[in-house]
Amino acid sequence: MDMLTLTTPWALVLLVLLPATAVTGYARLRRLPARRAPLVLTLRLLVLDLLVTALAGPAWRTTERRVAVMFLVDASGSVGVLAPVVLRPPNRPG
Repeated sequence: MDMLTLTTPWALVLLVLLPATAVTGYARLRRLPARRAPLVLTLRLLVLDLLVTALAGPAWRTTERRVAVMFLVDASGSVGVLAPVVLRPPNRPG
């Protein structure tokens, strides 16, 4: 299952700055031509939004359900004579 997680989700609180930036930015952009001011303001808000999103640390996580298990049995002579006896399950009276 794939999911998007945030490493520091509290950084999204900084999105509260967007309306304040819009108000102060629009007042400063009155000097620009009428067609350019909204474009510049939109670009500023987009850059601020992208910076806040980057601070939140988005990460794409994938979880894998398949597990590979390998067993290794050392049957060499250096292990000793008792090693095969230890590996066998105990005999239980039935």
